[in-house]
Amino acid sequence: MNAYESDREQVEELKKWWKENGRMVVTGLVLGLGGVFGWTAWQEYQTRQAEQTSMIYEQLINTIGTPNEPGAIAQGEALVRDYPDSGYAPLAALVLARVAFEKGDRAGAERHLRWVMGQTDAFHTSAIARLRLARILMADKDYPGALTLLKNSGSKNFAPAYAETRGDIFAAQGNTQQARSEYGLALAATQTDAAARARVEMKLDDIGRLQAPAAETASKTPQ
Repeated sequence: MNAYESDREQVEELKKWWKENGRMVVTGLVLGLGGVFGWTAWQEYQTRQAEQTSMIYEQLINTIGTPNEPGAIAQGEALVRDYPDSGYAPLAALVLARVAFEKGDRAGAERHLRWVMGQTDAFHTSAIARLRLARILMADKDYPGALTLLKNSGSKNFAPAYAETRGDIFAAQGNTQQARSEYGLALAATQTDAAARARVEMKLDDIGRLQAPAAETASKTPQ
């Protein structure tokens, strides 16, 4: 049975309910629509930002080595500065670090690489940045600093490169035994990259040639 005796009673009851609850309904509706439109606007903003940062990054990598390189570098710097949370900022910083290093600006290269290392959400680019910075420190003969960066790659994907670079550092210090051990780890972790395996095997051969004369000299030393 209908709870209301007539249409008029239904209308009157509706008016009463609206008077008591209408403001709350309107407020909820506005907030709800605001949330929907706010979320939509946020998504649109994110899309525009991704497109813009992608375009800047593409221009950066395509312009390096051309007469327009300074302008592209300036845009890359702006990308890192203005959109640090975008996915392209760490990638752009890696490019800027490489350009700085090639120009002899090792301090600039280190600055960009350390910035990438601080981006905890960009794990892979951070791992690459640590590897590249370690190689710069090795070239500067800061062997302890380089080894500290390479203690743990954090991923099996980077384990071969980290182990190989640690081997290079130990070889540069004349610690052939430790270098051989690290190169062995690099080989064990490298299964499908034929070029990488050949490179590491060549380094192991070089160590063998270095050790052979030393062994021959020791055997000829009068007892």
